[in-house]
Amino acid sequence: MKLTKIFLMGAAVLGASLASCQQDPGDLGKVQVNPQEPVIEGANGVTVNQASEAQQPIDLATKLSINGAAFMVNMANVAPTEELPEGAVLAVSMELASKADYSDAVEYELTDNGDADGATVYAIAPSLLQEYFLNTWSKYQASAQTCYVRFAVQATIPVDGIATATCVRLGGPNYWYLDGTTITLVPKVQAHLMLGTPGANGQDAASSMKLVSANADNTSYNGVVYVANPFTIEEIGGDLKLGAGSTPEELTVGGTSPIAVPADGAGLYYISINKTDDTTWSIAMTRVDTIGCIGDFNSWGGDAALTPNADFTVWSGDVDFAAAGGWKFRMNGGWDINLGGEQLSDLSFNGPNCTVAETGTYTVTLYLGSLPYHATMVKK
Repeated sequence: MKLTKIFLMGAAVLGASLASCQQDPGDLGKVQVNPQEPVIEGANGVTVNQASEAQQPIDLATKLSINGAAFMVNMANVAPTEELPEGAVLAVSMELASKADYSDAVEYELTDNGDADGATVYAIAPSLLQEYFLNTWSKYQASAQTCYVRFAVQATIPVDGIATATCVRLGGPNYWYLDGTTITLVPKVQAHLMLGTPGANGQDAASSMKLVSANADNTSYNGVVYVANPFTIEEIGGDLKLGAGSTPEELTVGGTSPIAVPADGAGLYYISINKTDDTTWSIAMTRVDTIGCIGDFNSWGGDAALTPNADFTVWSGDVDFAAAGGWKFRMNGGWDINLGGEQLSDLSFNGPNCTVAETGTYTVTLYLGSLPYHATMVKK
């Protein structure tokens, strides 16, 4: 038996499961006369074993530091058996889920990462695992999490007498290898930047308000912050320090000059900063004057206003949820700045809808003074 390997360019989330198996009717060539379909008994044709690397906790901070995203994490070893037809080309995908029933699974196409002990090793980029972790659990979650994995193998098999090949999923259309297998992901901790007011809180990490990284490589941060005095920015537990640059829209790496309070004056601001190059960052500050709730309860029309406390870090109000369903927080009566989340204990910008199951009037309270942003609902 001879195995032909296919090298997949990178590991990407599958929009449709292994579309490479779909045939173009225009490629069928001459009419086939009684072709002999390849027969592969059950899940035979290959054996699949979990890679030794995936049997240990996967430290994503370490993996990401080794040649960046080009470094791969080995997930499965796939070896052909005698039942696999001559010349078969394999493609392997993996489902990754936080639930044992795979109801929240995300599917990834794996990359051929070479051979080991007679098997082909299939791997995934650590950046995809980090992205999955941040999308599945809180971006502030630093503890390791257990995930469920399983694998599908497609074989493209030449068929004598026609110009095309037959593509089959080994084991059948719903068969998964290593169903129920687990891996442990240790995330790269999401970096926080604190805003300190010189001479006031002294850049104290506990009392400073914070921005949170908005992407996996920590080149973009955002957050809502009460600004009343000039401030600087520095990384908690890191070396990055940012001060005012040559323009109000620019920050200087290593700078010590305080960033000025915007012309709109003291208040709550949505702050977004982005790395420009090794010496400068950009900054945009939008004053937040109103926060309200909008959703199915008011047909997504207008906001049920909340009232802030003295430093605008806690907003509260009674909201009549006349209909159950989805809803969100939004700022300044628009969608440019909004908060949502599947759980009120973990809200994020542009997050999914919050939900309310029972109609009624609730006291809704939004807390912006600590991370993660969170809210409570108390029925009256």
